Amino acid sequence: MSVSPTAHQPPTSRHLGSIAAVLCASALSSVGWIFEGEAMARLTPLPVTCVSLLLGGTILLCIARVNSKLSISARTVVTSRGFLLFALIRSAFLSFLFCYCLTLTTSTKAMFLTKIEPYIVLLIQIIWFHHRTTLQHLTLLA
Repeated sequence: MSVSPTAHQPPTSRHLGSIAAVLCASALSSVGWIFEGEAMARLTPLPVTCVSLLLGGTILLCIARVNSKLSISARTVVTSRGFLLFALIRSAFLSFLFCYCLTLTTSTKAMFLTKIEPYIVLLIQIIWFHHRTTLQHLTLLA
């Protein structure tokens, strides 16, 4: 008797590590919003955006250096001029926009709205599309 690919399998250490990374990312995102809000209270959006992007880029480069497991084809796409240009412009524009938005409200309100977004999306799916949520998804949302 073969096991179907959709059968429930026990979580592996890699799976548990991924869940821990998601939870850690969510917590660090909240802390990041608060730090950016405090920086915006003292500075203008441009320096805050530049410093946050430089710090974030440095951290990502360090992580990529430690975990350099990209395939050759993925590495070619990521280092292509078009992809880098798009990523830099999109990232810089959105970061600047978010920093500007922090001048219009507090970081706590912005953090709350970004953290409640998955629940709003779930509610919309349940009401309009009659989506049945699994216990695993609810546990992750909790």
